[in-house]
Amino acid sequence: MNWDAIGAIGEIIGAGAVVASLVYLAIQIRTQNREARLSAMHDISVGFRDAIIPFSSEDMATILVQANADYESLTDIEAQRIIVLMGQFFRAWEEAFIQHEEGHLDSRSWDAKSVCL
Repeated sequence: MNWDAIGAIGEIIGAGAVVASLVYLAIQIRTQNREARLSAMHDISVGFRDAIIPFSSEDMATILVQANADYESLTDIEAQRIIVLMGQFFRAWEEAFIQHEEGHLDSRSWDAKSVCL
């Protein structure tokens, strides 16, 4: 066997290693993208849970019912609490929308029709 044959075998092995590396890289990128989507879905879920927890307290529920009936009758502190609470809630929706637009939130999670069907 001469040096040209050994060089050709080396090039074939090298090309095979490059192809194997590219396949491995593609698999890793696909897995990483899936993990990123799952992480975004989890973060949004946590954000929504955190945003709606205050609605379950009796005093906030009372303020919310009063605000729905007659917002002008709220004290400044009650109005501020409603504004902050709704700001948190809408920020959670905004984050979900941005994640969906960027492709990190699966359409099944964003589209209400797919959830209801």
